[in-house]
Amino acid sequence: MGARIEILRFSPDKTPADFSKYCARSLYIGEPYADVRRYSEALLSLVARRRYDYLFPINDVANELAYFNYDSLRALATLIGPTPENYRKASNKHIAIQIAQQAGIRPPESVYVAGEGSPLPGLAFPMYAKPVHSALIRANYLHRFTVRKVTSQAQLEAKLRDDLPRVPVLLQHEISGHGVGLNFCAFKGTLCGVSVTTRVHEPVGGGGSSYRRTGDLTPELIDVAKGIARSVEWTGMMMIELKSDGRDLYMMELNCRPWGSIEVSIQSGVDYPRLVLESMIRQGPTDTALPARQIYVRNLKRDLGWIWQRRHTWLTKESDLPAWLWSFHRVVLGREKFDVEQPGDFLPGLSQLSASLSQLGKRGARLLRRMVARSHGSSARPRVSPGSKLMFVCKGNINRSVVAHHYLSAQGFLSVCSAGLIGQHGRMPSAQAEAYLRTLGIDASEHRSRDVRTLERELKKADLVIVFDRRTMAELAERYPTLTGHVRLLSSMSSGRTESIGDPHDRTDAEYVECFDRIVSHLDRLIADGR
Repeated sequence: MGARIEILRFSPDKTPADFSKYCARSLYIGEPYADVRRYSEALLSLVARRRYDYLFPINDVANELAYFNYDSLRALATLIGPTPENYRKASNKHIAIQIAQQAGIRPPESVYVAGEGSPLPGLAFPMYAKPVHSALIRANYLHRFTVRKVTSQAQLEAKLRDDLPRVPVLLQHEISGHGVGLNFCAFKGTLCGVSVTTRVHEPVGGGGSSYRRTGDLTPELIDVAKGIARSVEWTGMMMIELKSDGRDLYMMELNCRPWGSIEVSIQSGVDYPRLVLESMIRQGPTDTALPARQIYVRNLKRDLGWIWQRRHTWLTKESDLPAWLWSFHRVVLGREKFDVEQPGDFLPGLSQLSASLSQLGKRGARLLRRMVARSHGSSARPRVSPGSKLMFVCKGNINRSVVAHHYLSAQGFLSVCSAGLIGQHGRMPSAQAEAYLRTLGIDASEHRSRDVRTLERELKKADLVIVFDRRTMAELAERYPTLTGHVRLLSSMSSGRTESIGDPHDRTDAEYVECFDRIVSHLDRLIADGR
């Protein structure tokens, strides 16, 4: 088609797609998560400067950013996607259930939990806890949410404490069986192409499959795709995630974007990116493309991980290894292709090796920084006073840093804050941290986690940044090299020893209490030394 394709990525690290011969340029203008308004301004400037004809959001984060400033972006280039109203309907998992039911696909037994304090359902475990949005912009922060399989009341309550302050949650009964993707693209509600993908190798804990094949496309499934596309006047691509129990199909969710197994459809003859772009240029589809042949497609790197996870069965009768090895005969017969390793476009495949080596290098650098962190115990121990500007940083800002932050504040320290490294913002403290502080007469129920990226100004102005383990110290040193000397391990400040206080997340209540007791003990020494 003569199209020039440029990729805007959200991470400084390139992906295999950035190395493809079909990618004319790979761009990076920063991470969008902590300051959406600033990132949106940079995005508008980029689009105006590069004079793109079309913008194609390909993941949930990209969709949120595109619809955050929809009118301004649309004035500069054509956005490939539905109207904002229809995007919001389809991307909301709760509303998507109703859309799918009207089209003839039923969901698993589900319960909608709207907010904190809502009564918990009587569904049996295990169940899946699904935030109704995969990504959502609120208060200038781009939140990302994950689905979790929960097997106990404690896990369910912890997941709801994480998500309900930010987004409603859908709880669904588990459906046993294999995953099926009903894929389509459409222009203003009219189908341009439709196909089915069946998962062959699925990870045990859920997530994307590593080996897939073209599935059976029935008239009934085509009608379902038509009904959903028409109900939300869809423009662009969508994958209807289904689960088959061998008898019935259940609707799990709508993926309102290109999907991970799209190569199966492309290799079978339904080239969705081309179909969508042609329909945008012509302002309508010519006809509906259907699969021309059955094909298997393997993500080789992930499939190697899939069989490795089953190594404990290799020498047993239940071993998957012989069938896995035999499955490669399809490559010789021309019935199997690879996601990344493709003839004529070999750099993406090679880039995976480069990325693995880069990750090993980063791990080595982190290990070196952690070793360097051990020497901090021998340096002069700084004193802290109620007037000191202190920031506590841990992994998620729901356990260790919460206890330290609120305990010192209760002792009269006036300039104390806390944050987490993992990029989650607005979560409640863990039930264990909140209960522990309550025994000390401290109410932390209003605390909400902060992403350290939203506190960079405070981070740089702090007299001391206090962490609980060497891993966190190493990661802070990697992100913020200028902070070297200001980041201290709590134990080294109070006792001179560089011992780590590990994250108690998902451990027993007794281990939570032991962790928090150690933190308070170190803080008491700091307070006494500062007097």
